[in-house]
Amino acid sequence: MKSRAKSKTYSYMEIEGVHSSVLDYLLVSMMPYESLIQVSLKNESLLKSLPFNRIQLMNKSISKDDLIDHLSENLKDFYEIYNAMMTAVYPDIQSLEDEIQHNLPQVKNEKNRLKRIYDEMINELDGDHLSKNKLACWLRTKPELKEELINLIEDIQLQNEERNKMVDSVEEIGDVSTLKNQVDLMKKVILSMEKQVSELDQEQIKKLNEEISQLKESVTETKEELKLKEKEIKTKDKEIQKLQKSVMKKSKRRKTKRKLLKNIRKKTGKLAKNLERHVVN
Repeated sequence: MKSRAKSKTYSYMEIEGVHSSVLDYLLVSMMPYESLIQVSLKNESLLKSLPFNRIQLMNKSISKDDLIDHLSENLKDFYEIYNAMMTAVYPDIQSLEDEIQHNLPQVKNEKNRLKRIYDEMINELDGDHLSKNKLACWLRTKPELKEELINLIEDIQLQNEERNKMVDSVEEIGDVSTLKNQVDLMKKVILSMEKQVSELDQEQIKKLNEEISQLKESVTETKEELKLKEKEIKTKDKEIQKLQKSVMKKSKRRKTKRKLLKNIRKKTGKLAKNLERHVVN
């Protein structure tokens, strides 16, 4: 993690009603995987608190998700790492705040001022410089906007749940492939067993036929399970497509809204400055 402003320090902010590890998770998950590995390896005290060893980290046998989860649980005890992460992401947010503030009329009440900036930032979401995680990081430093932070976290968690559903759907496709292989294998076994029938005595034939019947029942059950799985996947595939279309529509609306608001912001800023000059004169 490269530090853009080495002298800058960020207080470790805790927000009432929000677990610190949740806030830390949003910060840690913005860091590149390689950076998280290096941070874990360089800090001996942190490494001792993690459930993996140095070799596992060096071999990258730990998934990024697992690493993020455990670092988030421990970040509160390692301020230097927290500050380095904040230093890596916060300057971009600060620049956006300064830009928005420059184009807004002056407001004396601090909470109202921050609320206006937040409303403008919402319209910048999914752009090149602002993500929901970054916005949550900014809100963490503004305790006056605690309710907005809680609402945003709920929105992020809901989005993550939708993403996990998509991942589960993809994994289920793998399950269907396994079931198909099982059906093919059982069919081969049945054919092999039926060929053996002519070479056996009556008692053996009876026993083998029973086994064949049981196996055929298993094939039927597996086929039914396969049909259900395929039906579920088709339904989930439609849901995913619907969700993707909805996300695309929202994204287009946001972009259009952002353009309109930028123009309004510029015009409002110019009007405010002209009015200020008029009052002064």
